[in-house]
Parts: sequence; C-alpha cells; structure tokens
Amino acid sequence: MRRALYRLFQPSRIEIQDPGREGTVTRQGRLLVLAGDRVPAKPFRVIAVGPTYKVRRHVMDFARIDVFESGEIRTEPAPFTVARGTHMVVLDVQLAGDDVRLLTHTAGPVGVHDDGDLVYGCTEFVFHFKPATLAGGSVEPIAGVIEQWLGGTLVDRTCREGVSEICLEP
Repeated sequence: MRRALYRLFQPSRIEIQDPGREGTVTRQGRLLVLAGDRVPAKPFRVIAVGPTYKVRRHVMDFARIDVFESGEIRTEPAPFTVARGTHMVVLDVQLAGDDVRLLTHTAGPVGVHDDGDLVYGCTEFVFHFKPATLAGGSVEPIAGVIEQWLGGTLVDRTCREGVSEICLEP
C-alpha cells in the first residue's frame, strides 16, 4: 500500500542548503492543487547544524490537519492558512497503522517575510481510515479521500530510468 501511495503522490525535493533559494522545488514529483480552502500552514524554516553550522536542515514543522474517513476534520492553530487552488507538492508519504500521512509544501511562495525572504507553507495531512479500507489492498478508495483535499493534479510525472529529475523511487 505504501508503495502504491508513494507512486501516486510522487514526492518532490526542496532546496535547503542554498539560503537564496531555500524552499524552492528542486526535484518535482506530482504537482497537486489544494482543493480545500483555508488550510492551516506553518512557514517553511531551516536551521544550521553541526560544529561549523554549514549543514542546513528542514525544521520539519508542519501545521496538522486530521481528515477522517467519516468526513470529520480537525485542525490545529497555525500562523497562516493556504487558499484553495494553491499548488502543492508532497515531501513524504507515510503509512502508520490506519493513517496515511502526507507532508506537503507549497510549490511556490505564498508570501514574503518582513525581511524580504519568501514564505512557503508546510502542512501535514493525516488521513485516518477504517482498518478495512487499508486492508482491502486497493489504493483507489484511499486516493479518492485524499484527492478531496489534494486533487486536481496538474502534472503527472512518470518515473524513467536514469532521469532523476522526473521522480523519486522508494
């Protein structure tokens, strides 16, 4: 199931090491359009780590939205919201128990900080499914629920041997 979800929502990579380009998509997987409106997001941030502080890491601080198969939604407070129609990329796909987690990042900036740096949004979508849904072995019902939030695929990337810019393999 994880592999099928990974292929369906092919993750992207973003720039972290170059401060002038941090947050930009460097390897695009599947580009999605946010179907929900006013989705909570936290600003993309990096920190310098290590003895020389030359290595930069993504803080991995995402605003969480829980989406239940029943249609119930729970969100946590976040510094800002992202509007319907915003282009999103998936950074990671995780399957934990009966939950499917998509760590997402806005494909482009959604604002500008006071210091002039671009603002990208980070949201963690946690889709809670009934055990029978995941045990069914079919990705279609799961994808249907997810695509109510991250639908309207703009670009499908197909994995090709030797072309690393196209997609990532698990």
